[in-house]
Amino acid sequence: MPRLAVLLALAFTILLATPAAFAQTQTLRGVVLDRDTRTPLPGANVVVVDSEPFLGTATDADGRFVLSSVPLGRLVLQVSYLGYTPRVLPNVLMRAAQETVLE
Repeated sequence: MPRLAVLLALAFTILLATPAAFAQTQTLRGVVLDRDTRTPLPGANVVVVDSEPFLGTATDADGRFVLSSVPLGRLVLQVSYLGYTPRVLPNVLMRAAQETVLE
């Protein structure tokens, strides 16, 4: 009987851990440019709205960014930069086996 209890406990633990172990994520990358001049905006903040844990990054000197471990599905991005009105990008679709590129 104790052996059965150990097996049941082990099976229950594996079932609980499986979704977290196989959580599917993807990479989101892109570039942030000024709409009028098309010049890159270094240091702009790119954030996945309402993400838990927080997912965000800043652009490099060329305005490029890479966000790793972004969950699959539709999400909302917010891009902000000092002196600019923050821009919200709704319905960004993250798909399995396909990196999402925003330019």
